Amino acid sequence: MESIGPISCDADRRAALLECLSKVETVALDLDGTLFDDEKEVSAENRRAIRRTVSAGVLVVPATGRVRAVLPESVTGIDGIDYVVGANGSSVMKVGDDGVALLRERGLDPRGAADLVSDLLRRFDIYVDVTCAGTIYAPVGMTARAAEFDMSPFQAGFVMRTRVETPDFLRFVASLPGPVERVNLYAHDEGEWGRVHDWLCHRGGLELSNSLDTNIEINEVGVSKWDGISWLAAHTGRDASHVLAMGDGTNDVAMLTSASCGIAMANAPEVVRASADGVAPANTSDGVAAVLDLVCDLRSSRRMPA
Repeated sequence: MESIGPISCDADRRAALLECLSKVETVALDLDGTLFDDEKEVSAENRRAIRRTVSAGVLVVPATGRVRAVLPESVTGIDGIDYVVGANGSSVMKVGDDGVALLRERGLDPRGAADLVSDLLRRFDIYVDVTCAGTIYAPVGMTARAAEFDMSPFQAGFVMRTRVETPDFLRFVASLPGPVERVNLYAHDEGEWGRVHDWLCHRGGLELSNSLDTNIEINEVGVSKWDGISWLAAHTGRDASHVLAMGDGTNDVAMLTSASCGIAMANAPEVVRASADGVAPANTSDGVAAVLDLVCDLRSSRRMPA
């Protein structure tokens, strides 16, 4: 392994990665496990580095599995953050003085989503919710059962605080006015998680990922964080071939492999690190700030006369 500043990489990737980093126009940052520390906070160093990067003319975009209803102000309130890619790429949002507005939304047909949820609930005893227009809906009584499923106490509390429970849930989902950005579920244990995942894979026609170890996030086939980022790059007049993506989860792999520079965090699983061009310091060590500072330094050097 060799290094480019804080980034560890294979020797045969070093020259190409260095060139890519010096040309970055857009930075896509996962949140949990990447920009966030383990307390779900954005460090002062990461905030400083984001401001520096934006001042250098680079578009910095959080790219997350989170949906509009659960985007924290600690992200949307960062100076220079004007856009967010959410729901694993199903939504692209504009951050403004009046809040966060949807610019683009794609997802499952509501009737198809209702049929999928009906099949899941008939076959498995699971927690399930759906998102439309940035709001998360769950069946009546579902959130009260959150602690029964394979999620941490923090996650269970978060679920209970952020879902809108809706009676006659399947009929409600089928009648939603827009696409279903995401279907999210938890199982009781790892074994049941595997059975649900296998059934969904066999069913086909869906995009499956997980931003946590214990959930499954279902999107329309073809949806990924990269899909949202590449659309936003075009929307803002930037070159999608000059994107730096940073992440730590399996729902980041498409983004890491499609971006010109894909950097995994040191805390990412091996399968995610193996998909990337290099590895940055962990989320608890201000890895984002270290990489963004390197990008700014390289861009500055590139502009200097010989």
